Amino acid sequence: WSITPDRDEPTILVRIDQPGPRHSLQGLALTSDEHWLVVADYSTGLHAIALRGEPTAHLLPAPATLATALGIDGIALADRRLVVVQNGVSPVRMLELTLDLDPRGQREPILTGSRVIFSGQPDAADPTLVTKTPDAFIAIGNAGWKHFGPRAEPDELNRTLTLLRLPFDS
Repeated sequence: WSITPDRDEPTILVRIDQPGPRHSLQGLALTSDEHWLVVADYSTGLHAIALRGEPTAHLLPAPATLATALGIDGIALADRRLVVVQNGVSPVRMLELTLDLDPRGQREPILTGSRVIFSGQPDAADPTLVTKTPDAFIAIGNAGWKHFGPRAEPDELNRTLTLLRLPFDS
């Protein structure tokens, strides 16, 4: 959906019509040239949406160094570094993906590499959202999903929130 200052109602920006039983859109990140919006769909992977001209969505295949791009939740982008939380795999992990952009914007971006930042850490057993600050990526390490739903565990009254910080130079 898109909302603009000159309209009172949201309009459909683009449809993501990829195979799959359902879609579950999660995080999104805008490229610095504002040409592409990268969107995480938990069920189908990462998509690049062209924002110039007629908006179109392109599925970004996982790079050869990554088994799957499914289960990605939060994402943040700085230049070509796309940092993602992937909590739909076991063990859960945080990854850095390399986003290759055509400087002229004439072809869709591609993912050309991946690196595991962390995997299976006890204090980050339930990671979720990630954002970019001026000097680091910050993610929530313990979203607390185990406290929701039909098999919810009791929530501790004084639960500690874990934030994970990845400086740009690491």
